[in-house]
Amino acid sequence: MANVFVYGTLLYDGVVEALLDKTLKNTPAVLQGYQRYKKEIPNGKSWGPAIIEEESAKVEGRIVFNLDERDLNIFDRFELSADDAYERIKCQVSLEDGQELEVFTYIAKEKVRPFLRGEWPQADFEEIGLEHYINERIPDLRKKWGIDKPSVILNNRVKAIPQP
Repeated sequence: MANVFVYGTLLYDGVVEALLDKTLKNTPAVLQGYQRYKKEIPNGKSWGPAIIEEESAKVEGRIVFNLDERDLNIFDRFELSADDAYERIKCQVSLEDGQELEVFTYIAKEKVRPFLRGEWPQADFEEIGLEHYINERIPDLRKKWGIDKPSVILNNRVKAIPQP
């Protein structure tokens, strides 16, 4: 089982549930030595959060616990297929109680640095992007990837449809 530090679109239970068709335990955490930015690829089609190493910075996010091989594969597809902009690494994060854990996270590749523009506007994502991600983007990705278990969206929450 893997634990993953998330800091952007995967902060939201509805996004994780839409991707995986299940709820996973998560808790707040901090990643020291990294900064979160908004990634803007010139084609205008790709924007989102990205983190890079910056010695005196920190990123607040969450740890998603106990991803099995299937779950981690889906997270990889979601993160690593985005314009080949990210890579998965192991890192140390701190929990609110001071405990440190080794987890995975996704960082921007060096080639992406020229496209990082200020802080990722999380409030804007919540207002104009979150519903789109849950109701359109993720179902489209799941269909594209051939994930066979269909979902239905109810009040921005994903509920699995039992298979016969």
